[in-house]
Formats: sequence, structure tokens, C-alpha cells
Amino acid sequence: MSLFTAEIISATLVLIFVIGLILLLFYGIRRLGLAGPVTSHTGEKRLNVVEVLQIDARRRLVLVRRDDAEHLILLGLDGDRVVESGIDASFRAKPPSRMATFGETLGKLSANFQKPGGLQKPSSTSKGDQEQGRNEE
Repeated sequence: MSLFTAEIISATLVLIFVIGLILLLFYGIRRLGLAGPVTSHTGEKRLNVVEVLQIDARRRLVLVRRDDAEHLILLGLDGDRVVESGIDASFRAKPPSRMATFGETLGKLSANFQKPGGLQKPSSTSKGDQEQGRNEE
């Protein structure tokens, strides 16, 4: 084998090695999620992560919205499962507008328990009260 043939084989092997390193780098970037978002041709985003709930160190629930439907997915090390599919995305529970203060709650409670004649002595119609009345006589 001539010296020229050895150089061509060596250059080809180096080129294959460099291309392999580049492909490995692209695979690592995609695997780690560093490639960036991929949008459709129209530019509209059809897919959205609504909420993520960490259950424990290995599992989490993800609520994903696609168009007008939501899907609940359980992600874990042992595999991914669709918990519920086709949830109506237009249905949402209304969050409370604000929390009532302690004073407001106390005012509502006291208004419910106030009577026009003030506090009244309870009537002795229960069995315990009747027995107590007999003991006093």
C-alpha cells in the first residue's frame, strides 16, 4: 500500500469520526430538550402545557391542552400513561374572587345569630331538662 492510499484511508476515517460526533451532539441536544420549540406551518401553537403536578420524585401529572381538548398524562420512569383524554377545555371552575377577612366572616356569623329580643333562655322541652326540673321540686 502506498503512502497516498494510507493518507486517503486515514482522512476518510477522521471524516466519519467527526460526522459521528456531530450526529451524537445533535442527538444529545434533542434528548435534553435544548432544541427549542417546533411550531406548525401556520405559526399557531396548538399544543400547550396547562399545569404540572409533581406527585413524588419519580412521577408527575401533566395537563396538556390540544386545540379545545385537554389530556391528563401520568409521566414516570416506568412509562407514561394517559389518565384521562378529551376533557372539555372550555369548562373551568371559577376561582374565588378573594378570601373573606376574619372580620367579614365574624360579622356574617354574628348577624345570623342575633335575635330581636336579645339572648333568650332555652325552653325546657328536652328530656334532660325535664328530669332536672323534677330534681329541683
